[in-house]
Amino acid sequence: MKVKDYGIISPRDGLNLENTLFSKGEPSLIIYSRNRPTISLGRFNILEDCVDQSVMKKNHIAVIRRMSGGSAIYTDMTQLIYSIIIKKSHFESKENSYKMFCECLVKTLECVGIKSTYKPVNDVLVGDMKISGCSQYRDKNTVLHHGTLIMKLDADIIDRVLKPIKNERRSLTSIEECLGYLPDRREIVEAFEKSFNF
Repeated sequence: MKVKDYGIISPRDGLNLENTLFSKGEPSLIIYSRNRPTISLGRFNILEDCVDQSVMKKNHIAVIRRMSGGSAIYTDMTQLIYSIIIKKSHFESKENSYKMFCECLVKTLECVGIKSTYKPVNDVLVGDMKISGCSQYRDKNTVLHHGTLIMKLDADIIDRVLKPIKNERRSLTSIEECLGYLPDRREIVEAFEKSFNF
């Protein structure tokens, strides 16, 4: 599968890009980062239930709603978002697709020197710390699988803007924390290219 890195783009542009590729049903793996702090709401999240809106407004944090379900998450320029569009016929089941994609991410991290494991249904862990989570949206024919790879962690803002019921700050880690430095973005994209080779 061909990988394309779109670099740093606006939250709305990232969302529109995913929606466009999904509607076309073209097999794709894209990577991008958001150009500003953003809360990504799951399909059924209620903003006031999971986000401290005063902190959100004070810190000029954007809000978008993604197609998939799952928890509200915080992202910014220091995190990679990867999105895969692929035909449902590639998989025996939804669980099988999560396993396949998360195990590809485990290989990606191994390429940059980080040992990780897949924890069903949708997490990749380093030890007992989460470095990536993901979610999916699907129609009759197509799967959109997208996730976040934490390169650098701003634990303070996550702790303040996400309400405690959704706050996983104490169980998160990052590539920078695992390695003691932050690799060049191109190195990580190349690791994706090597690992997502189906």
